Amino acid sequence: MWYCFCKMIENEQQLYHLLEIYYELARQNEREKEKMLLEGMNLKLKMRDMKRRQKEMKKKSLKYKKLAQHDALTGLYNRTIFSQKLVPLFEEAKTLGKNIGVLIADINDFKQYNDYYGHVSGDHCIHDIAEIMRILCNDQIYFVRYGGDEFLGFFYDVEVAYVKQIAQHLYQEVKKLHVEHAKTLHYEKTISITIGCYYAIPKDMDDFFEFIAKADNELYRGKNNGISVNFPNE
Repeated sequence: MWYCFCKMIENEQQLYHLLEIYYELARQNEREKEKMLLEGMNLKLKMRDMKRRQKEMKKKSLKYKKLAQHDALTGLYNRTIFSQKLVPLFEEAKTLGKNIGVLIADINDFKQYNDYYGHVSGDHCIHDIAEIMRILCNDQIYFVRYGGDEFLGFFYDVEVAYVKQIAQHLYQEVKKLHVEHAKTLHYEKTISITIGCYYAIPKDMDDFFEFIAKADNELYRGKNNGISVNFPNE
């Protein structure tokens, strides 16, 4: 076939010219293939890099979201969790007839502890107590650093008996820390907490912050009556 083609060529110069054109076209074709292959590889690398960046951005977003929701000292939730999670759960409980429990815990004579032992020791104390609470958190139990030395527990669809059990557990675990507190009015002279609880199935007109206020009332009723863990009607 190639021989027949050559016979058709009038002279040698024309043959060389056609061969040059042929080889140039072949080289162009190879360059185009290489270019397309390189572009395909670059596209894959760009896609891989884009996915990596997206993954990193997602991780950073989750990290910043967690930082925004959590207290830096204790790792517990901060008050932003109220509007983002707890209030919606409270409203859901109204619709579904689920029990809601609220617990307020306060470190006894904490100002005196801070003044006597210093703020660094005070921070360590708060952190250690918060750690007891942190390990109890799940999708039904939330603990929040409510104030300087106050903590809030929120229980969604949890039996009243379990709320009581958790409250007693917290009180006993804090006692087991055996943190010296020479300036407390408590007879054992160690760090202790007082806990107030309120629980009910919320009605249509009930408000999330009313439940907090009622738990707070139980806390101060307990402090005034020398009761470490206080529940309604007890």
